[in-house]
Amino acid sequence: LNLLGNARDAVNERAGMQKTSGETVDEKRIRIQTRQDSDQVVAKIEDNGVGILASDLDRLFEPFFTTKAADQGTGLGLSITYAIVKNHTGQITCQSTRGEGATFRVVLPALQET
Repeated sequence: LNLLGNARDAVNERAGMQKTSGETVDEKRIRIQTRQDSDQVVAKIEDNGVGILASDLDRLFEPFFTTKAADQGTGLGLSITYAIVKNHTGQITCQSTRGEGATFRVVLPALQET
C-alpha cells in the first residue's frame, strides 16, 4: 500500500507540470503488474510521476529519509516496506529518472505447496 500511495503522490505532483517540449502533462498513470517466475512472485509498480533524483536513489530505504515536505511524510514508509520485504526473504528495488516516473520491483519467494 505504501508503494501505491507514493505512486499516487508522485503522479499528482507531476500533473499539470510542463514537459521540456512545452506540452502539459495531464495523464496520471500507475501500472501494477504481478507474475510468478519459477519459485518467485514478482510485483512491479510503475508510475509516470515526478521521478526520483539519482542522488536520492541510494537513500530511499533509509529510515527518516524523505523527499516530501515535513507535513507530508515522515520518511518511514519505504524503510518499513523494505523491512517487511526483507523479513519475507525478498528483494525490493527502484529504478527512476527524474521527470519521467519510477518503477519499484518487489520479489518474494512463492509459497510451496506441500
